[in-house]
Amino acid sequence: MPKVGHPVFCWMTQWAGRGVLAVVLLALGLDAGAQGSRSVVAGGTLDAVVSACAGAEICTVRVMDRWGLRLAGDAGLPANIVLRFEEGGEMGISGGALTIGSGRVEAGEGQRIFAGGSAVRGLDEARPEWFAEVGADGYPAEAMAGAYRATKVWGTIRLREATYLSPFFDPSSWLPCAGAKMSLYDSPRSFVGMGRPGVDDERDPQRLVGGTILRGEVCGVVALKAYHLGLDEGPWVVAHVFDGHPGYGFVLSHAGPVGAVKGTRLEDVSVLTNGMDSQHSVIIEGQDDAAVQGLWIWTQGGTHGLVIKSSHTTVRDFHCKGASSDCLIVKSDAATDGAGYAAEVVVDGVEISSLRVAGDTGGIGIDSRWDSVHALTMDHVTERGTSYGILGSGSLFHTMRDVTVRHWTAEVEGMCLNLTEAARVVVEEFRCQSRGAAGVGMLLKAKESTIRSGTIGCQEGCGKNGMSGIFDLGRGNRFEGVTAVGLTGYLLEDAAGAHPEVNRLAVMGTGGRVRRRYVAPPVSLGERLAGWIAVTKVNLRIVWTTLDTRLAGRLRFWVGVGLLGFAGVAMAVSWRRRWR
Repeated sequence: MPKVGHPVFCWMTQWAGRGVLAVVLLALGLDAGAQGSRSVVAGGTLDAVVSACAGAEICTVRVMDRWGLRLAGDAGLPANIVLRFEEGGEMGISGGALTIGSGRVEAGEGQRIFAGGSAVRGLDEARPEWFAEVGADGYPAEAMAGAYRATKVWGTIRLREATYLSPFFDPSSWLPCAGAKMSLYDSPRSFVGMGRPGVDDERDPQRLVGGTILRGEVCGVVALKAYHLGLDEGPWVVAHVFDGHPGYGFVLSHAGPVGAVKGTRLEDVSVLTNGMDSQHSVIIEGQDDAAVQGLWIWTQGGTHGLVIKSSHTTVRDFHCKGASSDCLIVKSDAATDGAGYAAEVVVDGVEISSLRVAGDTGGIGIDSRWDSVHALTMDHVTERGTSYGILGSGSLFHTMRDVTVRHWTAEVEGMCLNLTEAARVVVEEFRCQSRGAAGVGMLLKAKESTIRSGTIGCQEGCGKNGMSGIFDLGRGNRFEGVTAVGLTGYLLEDAAGAHPEVNRLAVMGTGGRVRRRYVAPPVSLGERLAGWIAVTKVNLRIVWTTLDTRLAGRLRFWVGVGLLGFAGVAMAVSWRRRWR
């Protein structure tokens, strides 16, 4: 008598026209009992397999041939069944959907195992190659689409060291994230690759190479987790794969209630974009509890690199080249479209540098013109060859506040620091060298802000008259332990007409002597008037946009009520005249 627990092999055949399963059991272990493990070879419909596995604690179904297992209608896979697809094994789906439930699927790497409709649901993990074979441009969009549909909420899509086309946009559209073949993020997912790719040329990148690569935009309205992979929308892909139609990168934009979407993670990710105007290489918008850890962005002249319009968000170990407007922007604009409010944001470890020539890459932007940015901390920031250092913009109605910048080193072509409509900003332990293109090192239209423990200086090429240093146009600001080197102008009087509080400020002239006299550089009446007009234009535009957004709904409502009332009165008058 064989030992209990030996495998029981079943060969299944189906009688033609009757659908009756004949099962032949080889008596290697007939006494294994209903509670033992069982192995069967698929040779018919899924219903036949379920019948053959009835009563077994674990039943491994070996699918060995193409269409060796068939599904013609909706069916579920019981928890005790493991579908093991051996080389060449494939399940044909001619109708209905297969719900895996608690069952398991096993297959070799790179093997397609579902054919036909590929309507599979309920997996904790899935692989895109299960649903399509690799083509000339990598795995087609149907592969990723099949894996997305097959997985549960927060299910994992595991990717090989290969190339996959994204199904989450329409490559024939010139609009970002328009006309997607499927709606990404009806529920969130995790994408897990096998390695972050690099670029073919650091100074003139055309495509990503190595590792796991997604080609095409990834657009969604709920959270996403992506690890150890890259997204390629670079010049080569746009020209050779998408027929010249440019695209964005990761666009994770939720325009509903701010903070309703939580849990986005990007870790060990590369993004290459092609330089489309107003482009966002990565945008995380309208979310809460998002985190970026290890992100590399290259863009051939694209406007923006990483855009954060979310709360309670962290960015660590971020690298960027080529974004023409800004490589990193923290922005609030909930007042205009309800799509983002930046608060409680921590940025730690930033490296921004030029791509091909100095000045072709923007620095860091803090945009508070449309709604308030507050509680932002940036630490360990390095900028080399950028067009500017840090640009913070507020408006008459929205002030950025409680912003701290520490351990900041910058070698920039233009202005080091420019803050307008800001409050309670602290910049400390910094060193910024400018080439003087902007004519001024620091310009502060801020209040209750502190600049301390740092050096600001002018490199070569600062012009005949040198570069002016620190212009203070605010109220109640403090300068402590600041050294200015090679500059001509130093401090403006604040708005109250008094000098700002100054402690241990060393100003080194071009001759190397310490200047202790703080003077206001001459500003003509025409310059003052031009500045006032420019600021007024921005504020009027913000007022109009805010009123238009916030009052449009109410205005439409009351206009509708008025029209209905007028129609009612008109009908009453008409009926009264008719019955006289």
